[in-house]
Amino acid sequence: MLEIISICLNIITIGLTIYELFSKKSSNGTKQYIQNNIIQQINPKYDINVSSGPTCKLDSVAIKNMRWKSERITQFAVILIYVSMAINFVNFIKRNTIHSVTDLTTIVYIPVRNTMIQLSIILILLCIIFIVRGWNKQQSLFSNLMSMKYFTLKIVVDIFAIAGLALVDYSLLEKINTNIHNTLYLMNIIGWPFLFIFQLFWIHHTVLKIYKLVPLSNTYEEREKQLFTFLPVYIISILLFGLTIYTKFF
Repeated sequence: MLEIISICLNIITIGLTIYELFSKKSSNGTKQYIQNNIIQQINPKYDINVSSGPTCKLDSVAIKNMRWKSERITQFAVILIYVSMAINFVNFIKRNTIHSVTDLTTIVYIPVRNTMIQLSIILILLCIIFIVRGWNKQQSLFSNLMSMKYFTLKIVVDIFAIAGLALVDYSLLEKINTNIHNTLYLMNIIGWPFLFIFQLFWIHHTVLKIYKLVPLSNTYEEREKQLFTFLPVYIISILLFGLTIYTKFF
C-alpha cells in the first residue's frame, strides 16, 4: 500500500512539472510570460522574446499572481518528493527483519540506500523533462546539452550514483564494518548522508534558479556561494561511485 502511495505521489510530481512547463493557454498571456522566463532559465540560449508576452507591466497584479501560483505549484511538487521519500524509507524498514535496535544495516543503511536510489531516479526524470522543454531546434545536439549543462550533468552523475548505490548490499556493509578504520571505507559510509544533504540543496537551488530568485553571480563571493550549493552533489556522486567500486571489488 505504501509503495502505491509513493508511486502516485511521484506521478503527481511529474504531472505538475509537465503542466507548469508545457501547458498552453492562448488567452492567458501572463502564463506564457512566466513559462518563457522559466524556459530561458533552463536554456539561456533559447531564443524567446519575453517582452512579447503580456502587454501589462512587469510589476502588474496579473503577473505577480501568476508567478505566485507557479511558485506554489513547484513548492508543492517538491514537498511531494519529500513525502514520497519518507514513505519509502518507512516502507523499506518494514520490509526488513530487524534483529535488534542496534541493527543499523537494516534500520538505516539499506533503507537510506533505497530511498536515495528513488530520489536519484525522480531527479533524472525531472531533468529530462526540463531538457525536453528547453530544447532549441535551432541548436545542435551538443550545443543544447552544453547550454543546459546544469541539468545534463545532473543526469550523468545521478546515473553514477544509482549504479554505485545499487552495489551496496549486506555483504558490502559487512565488509565496511570490519574495515571501518580504513579511511576509504569510512569515507564511503560517511559520504551517504553528505550526498543526501547536497541532493536537497540541489533541489532548493534549482527552484530558486528557475524563478530567478538566485542573485546574478557577478562577484567571486556570489559565484562561490552558488558553486557550493550545487557543485558538491556532482562531485560526491562520482566519488561515492568510485569508492563503492573499490570497496566492493578490492
